[in-house]
Amino acid sequence: MHQVIAYLRHPTRCGALLLLLFSFSYGWLARDIPALPGAAGQLFTAGTLPHFLSAAGVILASLLLIVPGQRATGLSFAQLRTLRWGRLAGCLALMIAYGWSLRPLGFLLSSALFLSGGFALLGERRWLRVLILASSTSLLFWLLMSWLLQVHLQPWPAFVQVD
Repeated sequence: MHQVIAYLRHPTRCGALLLLLFSFSYGWLARDIPALPGAAGQLFTAGTLPHFLSAAGVILASLLLIVPGQRATGLSFAQLRTLRWGRLAGCLALMIAYGWSLRPLGFLLSSALFLSGGFALLGERRWLRVLILASSTSLLFWLLMSWLLQVHLQPWPAFVQVD
């Protein structure tokens, strides 16, 4: 057992084990994706991409676990102290706020705010560039989702009624 723990202390293998668990879980949950009406017998359905991503994650994570890598001393607590935990907490808070703000603020505004906050969290201080990139990326993604993929995302805040 001690050898297994020592083997998994390598950062790459530890990450591969987490990726493997995530991929298995993702594939398990992807089984519950309902098929769209009239999709019976279709080659590609709503669950095709999630199943493919799950299988690719399992294969790649397994390769990372099996193939011998570089010799390393392992992950130490001293290395954990050097990580920027504030940025991690900020990113998690931004993601939670984004999920909560999607319906009340609409896709365009909440996505632009999320991206702007992420840029600021990563240290970008040129606000004009941040605003241009965040708003154009949000608009482009909304256009691709709405027009190309026919996925409806409410673009405006809930209090704005645009017909």
